[in-house]
Amino acid sequence: MRFRQLVLICLPMVPCLALAQSAQSAHGNTNAPSGLRTYVDIVNGITFRYPASWLLNQGGGSYIPTLILQKPTYDPIGPWEYKPDGYVALDGRDVPRYQNTNFGDGWFLYRGVSGVDDQKCQRKADFIGDPTIPKGEWSADWVMIGGVRFRHGRGNGEAMCHESSQSIYSTYRGGKCYLFEIQINTLCPQHVAGLRDITPRELSQINRKFDQVMLSVRFTDNPENRQSSEEPK
Repeated sequence: MRFRQLVLICLPMVPCLALAQSAQSAHGNTNAPSGLRTYVDIVNGITFRYPASWLLNQGGGSYIPTLILQKPTYDPIGPWEYKPDGYVALDGRDVPRYQNTNFGDGWFLYRGVSGVDDQKCQRKADFIGDPTIPKGEWSADWVMIGGVRFRHGRGNGEAMCHESSQSIYSTYRGGKCYLFEIQINTLCPQHVAGLRDITPRELSQINRKFDQVMLSVRFTDNPENRQSSEEPK
């Protein structure tokens, strides 16, 4: 699949997404049960839970740029992407059982967008009909998370022996569009000597952990949506 982001110039071994320089919102993180931590974004009124061993607002970046950070046009002089308001990451090099696999890393990130209406917010997750994406390679539906309705789009990207699965969630609240993205990155095993393909079961376990993070997202402006004290199922 060829997303719009692949027109960007990416040098080998240089990440196209410098996430470490982002995350501008005021936030804190507190302990949560079952080896989880709770991320609290005071500015946007968002909380979510993530595994305590994951990176928080630090790390490298993905070779294939994430969709919610891309600007409409590439500017070779100015910044070519937006910054996330926060993110957590799982680096395959930090997990012994994945170190000899072609799993690279996974990211969960989000940002709030002003100046768009409900329909435009929805389309940020819905690439169906986009002429830059081959028909059938992106799907979208509606999901409910913590009592909030999200537009959910998903597909895959690839570039120079790198592949990614990407899921976007968008919701419009209080005159602002909130975008969340999960990106799981792998590379060709032959790209680095000694790597094996990650098994479907291993990849499913990774995806489930990131799905649990998204399922834990709550907006603090609604008492019904406050973070439960239980681990998301």
